[in-house]
Amino acid sequence: KPDGTRKARSCLDGSERSAPWLRAFVKTYAASLSYPGLRLFCALCALQGKIAVFGDTENAFQQSPPPVKNCYVRIDDAYKSWFEKRYGRVLEWDKYVIPLQRALQGHPEAGVLWANKINGIIGQELGLRSTVHEPTLYSGTVDGESVLMARQVDDYAIGVADVDLGERLIKILDSKVTTASKGSGVHIEGKGLYYRYDGVDIFQTRDYIRLSAETY
Repeated sequence: KPDGTRKARSCLDGSERSAPWLRAFVKTYAASLSYPGLRLFCALCALQGKIAVFGDTENAFQQSPPPVKNCYVRIDDAYKSWFEKRYGRVLEWDKYVIPLQRALQGHPEAGVLWANKINGIIGQELGLRSTVHEPTLYSGTVDGESVLMARQVDDYAIGVADVDLGERLIKILDSKVTTASKGSGVHIEGKGLYYRYDGVDIFQTRDYIRLSAETY
């Protein structure tokens, strides 16, 4: 993390090579934001005079439902050591497996489980509807104000006329899945507000929104 804190991330190998039998039984497709989709979102924000507010859900897959097909994880030395330090009990690794109660990164279903959950929240709680051909672009009306949204997995760009409305929508997301506001970016003299979203440098100015790949 930016403050130097190390973050552990559990993953599994759900590739076709590792689990071909599993992939034959479950849904694996989840839409992601295309670059033309991001350009369209920024163009609409500029055309309608909106400012983008950004947000990020933490550990999205771990906040998703469990896999449709039961999945179990074998105990390794790292988990055995953690469990002993946490609970003071030594696990017999050859006798136990761990049932997954949430989606896990790398599992074939993880992406679609998260997509189904967050799409439900965006639709029901925020009242936004996704477009047909770019499912991770959303639009709608909140408190009489039109709202645009782009979502790349668990990162959000929300186009609003009033920043406070954008922050309020992120708080609603946070009440359902742990989500932090990233604001509208850092002010850079002569360039406007800067934020790096989905690997693209976004500069929001009074007159236009500029996309570039300078950082990349």
